[in-house]
Amino acid sequence: MSWRRRLRRQATGPGSGRWVWPPAWDTSDTKLVFNEASPANQPPFWLELINGSNIALEVGGYVIKSSTGAEYVVPPQTLSPDALLQIDAGFPVSPDDKLFLYTPDCRKIVDAVRLD
Repeated sequence: MSWRRRLRRQATGPGSGRWVWPPAWDTSDTKLVFNEASPANQPPFWLELINGSNIALEVGGYVIKSSTGAEYVVPPQTLSPDALLQIDAGFPVSPDDKLFLYTPDCRKIVDAVRLD
């Protein structure tokens, strides 16, 4: 693994047991996180997301943003429980860059990593 986890997901879901669309936006139950990333200085750069929850998640629309301003929007798809999704983000990264995983509305950070 070429990165270290620096920040954890922010559990600030809507609460009160209310569902929002899509249900995966309720980050209190969502465990979509970064799993692994290729070394920052060895192109092509790729990363993996993992669904660590016990329900399938609609991951389309989640946004990966770099501390340099680059951005990737995950295409529409469903990720089964414990499944991995490998992504070629299509933007260059450098050691010490930070990646942030946002909900589709970009209001909540659900995970973040610092690349080595």
